[in-house]
Amino acid sequence: MGRGRKKKEEEPVVPVILQEDVWAQCDGCQKWRRLPPGTVLDESQPWYCKQNADPRYNSCEAPEEDWQNSGDKELDPTLVAELKAHQAA
Repeated sequence: MGRGRKKKEEEPVVPVILQEDVWAQCDGCQKWRRLPPGTVLDESQPWYCKQNADPRYNSCEAPEEDWQNSGDKELDPTLVAELKAHQAA
């Protein structure tokens, strides 16, 4: 029989998935719209609600999406940079 300490079990690694939401403000009505992940905006060009792929929010008549109740979390930029660097490694 072996003596000594029991080998400490390693905790499972849980992957962290960062999904940066893209938001645009309509140049017509000034409402903010969430866009699909990966959307690239040309900030030198105006953007309007009608350009939104989400039919619920592709009109200036549609209410603005409530960011605070959207489930999104604002992360510390330093933490985001560290997580991205770790994912790239």
